[in-house]
Amino acid sequence: MSWGTGLWDGEKHLASYTENTLQEMTAQMNFLKKVSEIQTSFSKDLRSLIKAQKTLSPETTGNTAWNSILSETDDIAKQHDLIGEAIQTNVVNRMKQTHKKIKAEREAVFKKVKECQKEVDKISQKHESLQKTSHKADKDEMDVQTKLDNAESKNDMQKIKKLTHDKDETARKAREARDDMIAMAYKLEQGLQKFYDADIRDLFDRLQSLEEERLQNVASVFKEYGTILEQRIPVYQQCVAGIITTSDNINTAQDTKAVLDKFHTGTSIDAFIEAQCKGRKVVSVQQVHDRRVNKTKIFKTTARKKLAIREDFGHLPPHQRKRAIEEKLEGLRKEKEKMEKEMAGITKTMELYTAQPELGSASALSKLKTESESGKKKLQDLERDIMKFDLYLSAIDESMGDTLNVVRAPPVRKSISRAPPPPPGQTGTAKPSNSPVAGRRTIRPGVPDTERSAITLPPPRPVSEQQAEQVQAAEEFDDEFDEFDDFDHLPATALYDFAGQEESELALKAGEALTVLEDDGSGWFRVVNSDGEEGFAPASYIQLT
Repeated sequence: MSWGTGLWDGEKHLASYTENTLQEMTAQMNFLKKVSEIQTSFSKDLRSLIKAQKTLSPETTGNTAWNSILSETDDIAKQHDLIGEAIQTNVVNRMKQTHKKIKAEREAVFKKVKECQKEVDKISQKHESLQKTSHKADKDEMDVQTKLDNAESKNDMQKIKKLTHDKDETARKAREARDDMIAMAYKLEQGLQKFYDADIRDLFDRLQSLEEERLQNVASVFKEYGTILEQRIPVYQQCVAGIITTSDNINTAQDTKAVLDKFHTGTSIDAFIEAQCKGRKVVSVQQVHDRRVNKTKIFKTTARKKLAIREDFGHLPPHQRKRAIEEKLEGLRKEKEKMEKEMAGITKTMELYTAQPELGSASALSKLKTESESGKKKLQDLERDIMKFDLYLSAIDESMGDTLNVVRAPPVRKSISRAPPPPPGQTGTAKPSNSPVAGRRTIRPGVPDTERSAITLPPPRPVSEQQAEQVQAAEEFDDEFDEFDDFDHLPATALYDFAGQEESELALKAGEALTVLEDDGSGWFRVVNSDGEEGFAPASYIQLT
């Protein structure tokens, strides 16, 4: 049974019900619109929060995990943005269109009901008017008949004749009034039959169709709302899995060792205590570095300094350069992996929107295509950078294998049986050096700590006041490139010829230009000459310049 058949007399109830359903639909639209706004606002706030965070250097697994959390959270923020846009486009806007259409057609239906009701009311009013006319005509006829009876009883022939004529006239009018009333009653019956059996039935059936259309639209958009949220679940799961995986990859031992490698000075406790007991100040490489880093910079970084910072880290010593290139490659590969995950998510969403256009607007698809093109370009750039730094790493490995490990391999002496010789013309044993670089210990790649700790050197030699001032000035001098220096390599000149007796000792020629690499206060300098030959030489044979 339809509304038109079963609710032919329920106009007021249907008017109230359909009005309430439209109000409910309006409230539902407002709710979903607010959800869309909250999703978009949350995405914006979350991205602002992520942007305010500092990306850490990927030198430890803990820093890498933090950077991954920021990246995955940013992906989650993007999903909330997509949810907000999809709800507005595919849910709220569709509900608005349906609501507008149903409201307009409902108003048209009830307007037509009123028009049909007016036609029936007109017929009813005419029927009532004819009914009154008929009753009056019947009364007039009865009055004339009463007067006629009175005249006949008095045998008044003149009145009888006149009243007889009047009686015939009133009888004719009464008949005509009754006929008109009967005809109008029939017309009224036909009008009411048409109004309820045809007009009202069709109009109320139309109302029922509109209500069914409204419910179908509500069911569709509610399902779309659930589908939008469901589509983001795989991406959410992928982001959460990424956070959990990178958290599981935190290696406490590796991170603490990285701190040790970064800040290890190489100064032994025994050497430090010995220096303190002798009243000699020991300045470690780390202390020199900290002093330089924490020092207030009066001038900005110059253009010459910027040029010295090369892309391939050529401004760094070989082993530091290799480490820097390896860290750079690790960062590039992780960034590439992250970008590939983002591209996979974008591609999957584009395929879904292409296969089911109703799930995504044209603007959303266009935005995804733009992000895809940008991501592809960034992936190409990352691949080029990875290839470039792989070449840098191969070159430094070859260089270190051919040069550092062969030509410039640091000398190792397991034992020293003699003290450094005195300068020509002097006798006795050289005293420990007062050089400001004395006591420093350079970590030499390829030399085990056990071998380095086994090296025993003779006591250091004294230096002149001029030498001490020169070395002190060299230590305190902080040139434009101080942040790239791990150790002060001091220029020097050989004062005398020195032949050398052991394999680790470097032969000197008087006047030869040298570079002091290390002075541990034993009376021996570790030096390198202009030909790249490296070894130990007596400190008393060398003049710092």
